[in-house]
Amino acid sequence: MNQLLLIGYNLKLKGTMYLLESILYICKRKQIELVDNLEHNVYKYVADINGKTVTNIKTNIIKSTNYVYKYQKEKILYEYFSSDIKITPKLVISTVVNKLFL
Repeated sequence: MNQLLLIGYNLKLKGTMYLLESILYICKRKQIELVDNLEHNVYKYVADINGKTVTNIKTNIIKSTNYVYKYQKEKILYEYFSSDIKITPKLVISTVVNKLFL
């Protein structure tokens, strides 16, 4: 959760909580390759435990990520991701998981 707060995620958004659940799921399994197909490997699990559809989970995570990209200072995002490209859920999840594993 601290990593997501550092990036600028808002804990009041459902998508942030779904993103956190996705990251925790990958970390518990210790399988970074789950990021290769988030919808099938991760979002499906998050959808099942929350009684939602995969589309709902994906949409909320994208909205939260777009919120961060729109409102967070570019410098903070650049320092965290070492890049100035638009952040995506896949980039966020893989970067956070890698930082937690290392």
